[in-house]
Amino acid sequence: MTMIQSNHLTTGTPYLLRLPGEPPRELRLRAKEALNLITYFDFTLRLAELHEYARSMESGVTESYRGALANGVLICSRACTPLAKLDLAGVEQRLPSLLPGLLEPKPAEHYRHYFGSEFFVAGIFLERSLSPAELSPWNRSFFGTHALELFFLLQATGEVHCDLLSELQTKALHHAGYVGCQPEAWQCDLAPVLTALGQPHDIPDTLLVPGDIVLLDPYRRLARFHARSETEVLLLHLVLLPCPKPWLTQLEGQWEPKLGQLKVVGAAEHFLETALPTGTSLIVGEHGEFKQRAQLGLALERIFGDPDYVLTLTDKLAPGEVPVVPDQSALCLALRKGMAAALNRTTPLPAADNDRLRAFLSFEAQYEDSRTRYRVGRPEDVFWPNPVHESHPRSLADTLPFVQRHPLLDRSTPIGSAGSCFAAEISQYLQLNGYRYVVTETIPAPESGVVVDGYSPEDGLTPFCANYGLLFNAPSFSQLAERAFGERGFHPLLFRDQATHTYVDPYREGVYFASAACYDADREVHTTAVRRALETCEVFVVTLGLNECWELWDGTVMSRNPRDNGYFFARHRVLDVQENIDAVERFNDLCLRHNPAFTIILSVSPVPFLATGRGKTHHVVEANSHSKAVLRVAAEELVRRNPNIHYFPSYELVTTCLPQPWADDCRHVNRDAVQRVMQMFETMYLKAETDFTKS
Repeated sequence: MTMIQSNHLTTGTPYLLRLPGEPPRELRLRAKEALNLITYFDFTLRLAELHEYARSMESGVTESYRGALANGVLICSRACTPLAKLDLAGVEQRLPSLLPGLLEPKPAEHYRHYFGSEFFVAGIFLERSLSPAELSPWNRSFFGTHALELFFLLQATGEVHCDLLSELQTKALHHAGYVGCQPEAWQCDLAPVLTALGQPHDIPDTLLVPGDIVLLDPYRRLARFHARSETEVLLLHLVLLPCPKPWLTQLEGQWEPKLGQLKVVGAAEHFLETALPTGTSLIVGEHGEFKQRAQLGLALERIFGDPDYVLTLTDKLAPGEVPVVPDQSALCLALRKGMAAALNRTTPLPAADNDRLRAFLSFEAQYEDSRTRYRVGRPEDVFWPNPVHESHPRSLADTLPFVQRHPLLDRSTPIGSAGSCFAAEISQYLQLNGYRYVVTETIPAPESGVVVDGYSPEDGLTPFCANYGLLFNAPSFSQLAERAFGERGFHPLLFRDQATHTYVDPYREGVYFASAACYDADREVHTTAVRRALETCEVFVVTLGLNECWELWDGTVMSRNPRDNGYFFARHRVLDVQENIDAVERFNDLCLRHNPAFTIILSVSPVPFLATGRGKTHHVVEANSHSKAVLRVAAEELVRRNPNIHYFPSYELVTTCLPQPWADDCRHVNRDAVQRVMQMFETMYLKAETDFTKS
């Protein structure tokens, strides 16, 4: 078994080449890496784009010239004038003056026809000496299919030979990953490698004389040069790539490669950005630079809109093809200076100049706002917590998801609440922790014939300010205020509950009446209690539960789902964002009319659906996700439109930040989670100093 070991794999691991039929994993990896290098690197893809565009600009006949390189190589005997005297001193400085004589005029015409376009010099290399012990490297074959390499033997003190691999040999090396890797691979002895790949190991050579030119398709043929004795040479190696612009523009300072360096990365981008016609497209450099006059004109048109004024400004800022303002910030600074100079005039500004000033100031403010969107505030508020971040690891479990504090209350502020079962948890916390929770209706007397869920005789806490029960949907809030303030007539409606043998009010979930007479006796007492609560509370916590509801014949909405005997009178509804907004704003407007100090702290309940009325088309998890999304969007819009409404992100804290927030039923929130929610509540809304600080 033949085994060759080399240390030039791009990953730094040894490359083991085995006989055909026994390819090790290392061989496959290396071949894949070489293919990626040749085919998929960004600059190669950009070179392909550049080539296609360059070809589209020219109509030169190409096939005959490509036919001359049918085998991937062409040796032109004495095609250039050798240097009369071997003088290596200062040859690097003389290269710019040498190139036009070597490439113009006739040779460049041939190269243009070969590419079907203009070309540029992407690399310049010099060999000054050759010896049997030190072979020149194999040509750097990783330009894909769009390159041409030229080797000019300008002078030599002895014989110079060119080793040329066949197309089949080169192709085999490509597949083995032996081409396009690190420089060591270009200089190694390929005979044993070719043998292991099943290729002839003999490498024919051609004797060259000064004045010879070797033209090579680097993707199809590999070449290198050697001498059989110590020989001083001047072997100039050029790498040409297609381009929309003439190569001589390099010598004018636009794109001049340095000796011994390939100007490949960035070359395609440069020529594409400076040569492509922009049309209506605005092409911006990676650092915000404007590389063409047309691009600058489009940017100015975006700011001012006036074509004549834009043309005048473009003439000032880009008197030539390349703008004098290097980037967007420089453009804004130049415009600001121009506007400031205009404002210093003693005469009033013309109306047109006023319009332009307003347009610029508006754009500048928008630009400043846009570019600082991810830089304002605290980084921990802007970027998602990453527990494995190298320099700033943070955990969601330590996060309270809010940015601004709103010190709305202290423990003496009249506060109330309404909503789902999660709202009842908030109510209990406020009462247990010394807040002035407004209570206008307590546990009914046994003789009243009224029973209300949520009371515990042991602790004396009330579920809510008054006995309105659980409110799961937004219309129930507007109806609560409408009944309290007499803004809407509600037809008395009772349903017999089979489980408790009592009567229930469809608008008051969790409230039971022994008889219709008990309901009638309680109705006015309850309405008065609700009105007093809404008139007294300065802060009111509203928790929205779901966007599904049941609508009765008269357009009113039940607080929850019907019993079996209620479906005859109700239809299922899925409320959209606007309907939820309208309902909460109706509630808010009525309360403000009767209580100008009224402020809402609005939240979305994290407690998911018990069941969905959309089972034909939506799984309960899917319906719950839709419901919470609708309510969250509605809450955002309510806060934007109403200065007395503030959003409390308890939903986000429970469902995203807390690792174990749920009780055993996986729906309701456990006690620890409630504590964390109220810690955030006090951090956000308490005026006085507390023991709680934001994590």
